[in-house]
Amino acid sequence: MQYSKQLITWQGIDLEIRYNLSYCAVLEGNQAMAHIEVMVLQPEKHPLPITETGYKSHFIHRAIVEEFGGAIEFVLAWLDHESEKPVWNEMQENSNRPPNPLMQLLPARFYRSSKAAAHGYG
Repeated sequence: MQYSKQLITWQGIDLEIRYNLSYCAVLEGNQAMAHIEVMVLQPEKHPLPITETGYKSHFIHRAIVEEFGGAIEFVLAWLDHESEKPVWNEMQENSNRPPNPLMQLLPARFYRSSKAAAHGYG
């Protein structure tokens, strides 16, 4: 599998976009599957409207990516669309707040499970 790699900046966040236009060689034409990876480079692990962790792996029909003009254009449109949602504004506000020093006293597994439960997972 061969990936192309491009570096872009979106809203002051440096990103690496990796794209494999033929992820599954068995499928062809409109059914051909592609794979996109979005990784935040700076600030490290900064959340995005499409991921809280700074990393997103996404499988998609290649024809959809081509409709947007390519992987970069697709990712930018995806980020712009998702950034219009209220949850992104909340994530931005939370990332700008200083960390809660009490959270450092909790074991990591407690924090992760509490966070997951708060979002309906777990």
